[in-house]
Amino acid sequence: MKIKCPAGEFELPEELTFKEMQQIKAISGLNPAQIPDALDEGDPMLVVAFVIIAAGRSGKRISEDKVMGWTLTDIEFVAPEEEKPKRTRKKAEEDPTSA
Repeated sequence: MKIKCPAGEFELPEELTFKEMQQIKAISGLNPAQIPDALDEGDPMLVVAFVIIAAGRSGKRISEDKVMGWTLTDIEFVAPEEEKPKRTRKKAEEDPTSA
């Protein structure tokens, strides 16, 4: 999943390090076990933490104060595109009696 925001577009990590979980706790007050419910509820401070973590993983530092100046409409979570199935051509040799 990617995060688009005024600072750019960043890949959201699939797994969090202990340091990143500590950042989430410091910014949002959430423990790791609370994250799924907070996501479902749209916790804005969790969104702030995810932006900072995703940007940091890509090498860009964004301060909490900077993100706090944005609105929720400035931040978009983008799901990865589903892979399209490959088309295969039917070969004429599939049915040798049809010729």
